[in-house]
Amino acid sequence: MTNFLTLLLFLFFAHLVGDVLARPGVIHRFKGKSTLVLIFHCYVWASLVSLPLIYYDRFELWKFTFLLIGHFAIDKWKGWVDPDSDWIDYDTDSVRTNKWVFIDQGLHFLQLIVVGI
Repeated sequence: MTNFLTLLLFLFFAHLVGDVLARPGVIHRFKGKSTLVLIFHCYVWASLVSLPLIYYDRFELWKFTFLLIGHFAIDKWKGWVDPDSDWIDYDTDSVRTNKWVFIDQGLHFLQLIVVGI
C-alpha cells in the first residue's frame, strides 16, 4: 500500500472517531443549535484528524485550519438543510438512509484527500 493510501486510511479512521465515536449525544443534539458547541465539535474533530498527519510528518497549520473551518462550514450547512441530522430518515413512508448525511460525509472525505496530498 502506498504512503498516501495508508495515510488516507488513518485519516478516515480518525475522521470516524472524531465525527461519530467521540461525539457525545449532547454534542449531536446541540451542534446544529449552538455555534459554540459546533466549534468545540469541529476543534475536537480537526485535532483527532491531525494526529495521523503529525505521525506521518505531514502536518501543517494550514491543514489544521482547513480541517477546522471546512468541518465547521460543512456541518453548519448540513444543520441548515437537515436540522434533524439523523443517519436514518423516518419522515417518509419507508425507512431510508438520509441523503444529506452521505453528502456531508463525502465532503468531509474530500477534506481528508486534500490534507493527505
